[in-house]
Amino acid sequence: DQITMNLGRFSPEMYSGRTKMLLRAEPDLLKNSILLMGQRKADMEAIIKELKTMFDHLPSSTPILILVMPHCVQLGGPYLERFRNLGAKLDAAKEITQLEYPFLNLLTEQLGNDRIQVLNALEWLSTDESTKFYYPNDPHLAPAGQRLVGDSLLTILAPLLNLN
Repeated sequence: DQITMNLGRFSPEMYSGRTKMLLRAEPDLLKNSILLMGQRKADMEAIIKELKTMFDHLPSSTPILILVMPHCVQLGGPYLERFRNLGAKLDAAKEITQLEYPFLNLLTEQLGNDRIQVLNALEWLSTDESTKFYYPNDPHLAPAGQRLVGDSLLTILAPLLNLN
């Protein structure tokens, strides 16, 4: 069950079935998505176009924050090895684990301005304790990761919302 899957140590057998299925279908999915290679670049350009259309419908005085959540493999170390064990092709580990990377850079270049701020949660999660931020058998944030991201986001939002 879901609770058992997310507790304990990494196990390819216990890892999220959805993730394993996606990696079987496209072993380069993570690398291509993070580095915007192949079809993933066109996918991202289509998403940016849709975001621009959506933002155009908001009042021009509305501030917009885009929070970019990294995939756990971007934290390197055991996450890279786990996903390799699951069948992911991650031959560009150095590029994948950089704080600035093509997915983030394209979002920032295309959307970032005085009104739209692109936030990089990888900066917050890249610590010595990064192995406790994601579940061992699921690519989602564990409670410690959610807490860190929430606290980091609150420090940015508090002044905007006059919560000081």
